[in-house]
Amino acid sequence: GTSGRAVFIGGADPSGNLKIIDHFNMTSQGNAVRWAGETLATESRRAGCSSAIRGLSAGSDDSTNHEIIEYLTIASEGDTIDFGDMYNGRGAAASFSSSTRGLWAGGRSPSTSQDTIDYVEIATLGDGIDFGNLTQIKQWTSGCSSPTRGIIGGGEGSGYPSPSRTKEIEYVTMATKGDAKPFGDLTATTGNSGGFSNSVRGFFAGGEPNNRRKIDMINIASTGNAIHFGDLIRGRIVVNGTASQTRGFIFGGMNNGPGAFVNIIEYVEMASSGNSLDWGDLTVERWAGASISDSHGGLGGF
Repeated sequence: GTSGRAVFIGGADPSGNLKIIDHFNMTSQGNAVRWAGETLATESRRAGCSSAIRGLSAGSDDSTNHEIIEYLTIASEGDTIDFGDMYNGRGAAASFSSSTRGLWAGGRSPSTSQDTIDYVEIATLGDGIDFGNLTQIKQWTSGCSSPTRGIIGGGEGSGYPSPSRTKEIEYVTMATKGDAKPFGDLTATTGNSGGFSNSVRGFFAGGEPNNRRKIDMINIASTGNAIHFGDLIRGRIVVNGTASQTRGFIFGGMNNGPGAFVNIIEYVEMASSGNSLDWGDLTVERWAGASISDSHGGLGGF
């Protein structure tokens, strides 16, 4: 009984960090609509995960709000509610979930890259718990999942504004705590991409330094390197992604230098390779929020 709803929480536009929430229906094309409610705190570089019922938004690289976890009920609108605190507060992390657990991997707090993985039980309010560690320290990495595996792709190490980037893909088994294991490689070194998946295929779209239009794909059940799936209409970095079981969505981000924020929503049909298509627009141009849906790949199929 899911509605096929995607939600985009917070983020930042040229004026600064935002408390707004957008949502749209993944079954019919059109623009996003403003959610009747706001986030508890104003922050960007958030990371979202969800069950079919609850959506969680966590972290920030802001020095005051970097540990907060908030939640909302996807089927109904309203302000986000305090859930607890991350095990190790940080922003710019990868995020993914099963129907019961939400996880965050990597990130920075507030300016140092990390290898931490922590998790929560989505149905129960409380603080994050230590899950394990990535194979290397990195931030601005991206995540997606099947019902069993969580995938972490790409990312940036230390050295801002000239960080070392990676094309490494790692994975964890979400039901069992432990360190991440090597999965394969993206087609190129990439940071700041958007991750999304159905229960079979995982995707990483956009990113930098020179991959702003590319879309990579993996088969989650079998380890191996990513292949090129297609290209975005408009290349950009710091994009958000989410999905239903049939369609993957890429929205927001920044293009062509600082301040060039975008509001475009694009989509792909995940069962067949090809370039993205125009879906609609967000209510405002922005980047670095938390994106969730009630029917993504980690939920087992709807």
